[in-house]
Amino acid sequence: MPTQDFINVKVDAIAKVRVKSDPDGIQLAVKNFLNKTQESIAEDLQDSLQGNMREIIGTLDLKTINTDRDKFSDQVMAKAARDM
Repeated sequence: MPTQDFINVKVDAIAKVRVKSDPDGIQLAVKNFLNKTQESIAEDLQDSLQGNMREIIGTLDLKTINTDRDKFSDQVMAKAARDM
């Protein structure tokens, strides 16, 4: 993924995903994941997370990514939360 200063970086990430326990969250999960395999669900979530990470990395320079990982993580969580 290229950074703002056009330096390609490889980023490893781990995501924990859970379904909200309220009725709306459960209904949304059923709507999105019913009849899908675990592998298919994981692929969908991975695609969404990768897209969000690419978008954020493209706006940051390499120094910021390396020195302010908490800021980077917070930005990924904020963007990914809407999609997930």
